[in-house]
Amino acid sequence: MEAEIRKNRDMLYYSGIGLIVLELWDMLKNAVFIWLDPRVLAYLSQDLEDPLDAPLYLQKIVVIAVCMFLLMIGLFFRMFIGLNAVGESKGKKKGKFYLIMTALFILIKMYSTGREVFIRTTEQELFLTSFLLDITTIFAAVQIIYRAVRLRKLTGKRKPET
Repeated sequence: MEAEIRKNRDMLYYSGIGLIVLELWDMLKNAVFIWLDPRVLAYLSQDLEDPLDAPLYLQKIVVIAVCMFLLMIGLFFRMFIGLNAVGESKGKKKGKFYLIMTALFILIKMYSTGREVFIRTTEQELFLTSFLLDITTIFAAVQIIYRAVRLRKLTGKRKPET
């Protein structure tokens, strides 16, 4: 039983670290897609000849700030899940909230991946890379839920040593 507990702790730890690393990579990919998208570049470079057009500059700054804010919220959401999984793997008591957030994350990721499959907005090579990254991320999140629940059941059944 101790070997199975250790295996589940290790898998929970590596799944949490994996989710963090994969999501940092995903956030970098999204930031690059935003900044290299021709529509975004055209929007940002539009009407740059007139520096006195303050409302247009303010609007562009707000759009950039909102994009960065949303990327940061996504990053903190994913870091919360990964760090809680790592903490639980080290024996710290964690509530059910992070598992609920992980399930919500899986649903959102599955929706966005499915949407990307049916409405391809990227080139074929970028699509395949993005798809594999998303599937791996979903797998890591599913592992977090499975291993955390399994670990809780195993440690709850363990008899206290006297």
